[in-house]
This record gives sequence, C-alpha cells and structure tokens, in this order.
Amino acid sequence: GTGGGVWEGSLLLALWLCERRSELLLRGPESCTVLELGTGTGLVSIVAALLGVPCVVATDCDVDSMRLCSMNAAKNAVPQGSLHVLPLLWGDGEESRAQA
Repeated sequence: GTGGGVWEGSLLLALWLCERRSELLLRGPESCTVLELGTGTGLVSIVAALLGVPCVVATDCDVDSMRLCSMNAAKNAVPQGSLHVLPLLWGDGEESRAQA
C-alpha cells in the first residue's frame, strides 16, 4: 500500500498542528477530537496526541498501516488511551463491500 511512507502533506499538517497548538486546544483539551482518514504511519495522529488532544482516531483500510501506526505511537510514548487506531473502508458502498 501507500501507507508505509510519510507523505509531504502529512509533514506539513503535523507542522501546522504544532504551530497552532494553542488554537487547537483553545476551548479546552477535553472538547477537542481529531479524526485522521488514511493514517498510514500515524504521524499526524501521533503529533495530535502528543500535543494534548485527548481523543485522536486514526483510521486506515490497510491492516499493516494500522499496525505501523500503533507501533509508532508506542515508540513515541503517546499517552495511553488518547489514540484509537481503527479500520475504515471508504468509497461507494459497492467498493467497500468488495474490500470487506
């Protein structure tokens, strides 16, 4: 799949989150949730969790990417319970059923 490498867009989004941490958590960290579609290595979700977002949901349709995201989260000491790695198939209903 394409989830084994870090895309330039992921690097830019992770940097953007770091630069805007205070805005991200402006209403209080408990009201902030991040959903990432197509997490791959998990960079963006891991950065969000390390910045203090209490509920981060990292999704991917690829089992290997989900495993990689979980391993990277553990290696980077993401707080327990803040990052949830879940499967998500997208596309039209017919395409999603074919992948299931």
